[in-house]
Amino acid sequence: MISLIEAALNKYLALDPESKNKISDLQGKILKIKLANTGLVAWLTIEKATIKLSTEESGTPDAVITGAPLSLLHLLLAKENRRALFNQNVVIEGDAQLAQSILALFEECDIDWEELLAKQVGDIPAHHVGQWFGSFNRFTEQFRKNMRSNTSEYLQEESKILPVKEEMHDFFMEIDRLRLDVDRVDMRLTQLIESAT
Repeated sequence: MISLIEAALNKYLALDPESKNKISDLQGKILKIKLANTGLVAWLTIEKATIKLSTEESGTPDAVITGAPLSLLHLLLAKENRRALFNQNVVIEGDAQLAQSILALFEECDIDWEELLAKQVGDIPAHHVGQWFGSFNRFTEQFRKNMRSNTSEYLQEESKILPVKEEMHDFFMEIDRLRLDVDRVDMRLTQLIESAT
């Protein structure tokens, strides 16, 4: 199973001509991946501009990443809230930049799918498929944005379950003002006590 995952990762990276340069910068690095609550451990090693995966110890790791399987999968797929995921469900020990660099390898892959498809079916059909996928991607992205906006608006305006941003801002400003007032009172009390003694 692990050899299939290794082959799939390397084939995916090979689709982007620039990935060889990026991966060669990580030559010799070792990332230990611990799947929490499963007892499974994998070592990811960068050798000869390829990724090697093993379930056997491959040397002293430069970084250790620990998390539940679903959290690690979400980490690989998520681009937006990755920092929050690191804080909550995934722990990195050692060289955190190494883990970020390996994630960036996959995230920054620039694969020309249309060109790859053109080699199989020809330029014109590949171009039409590329246009269709482009418009489909734009539609799904717009749909996702609209759903997020509509859900947020409903929860804030219609159902009043969540406060609007302005209310949250005002609330936090009031907290800051209160904190400053408490600090001033504390300083004044300290001065009064010191002058009384």
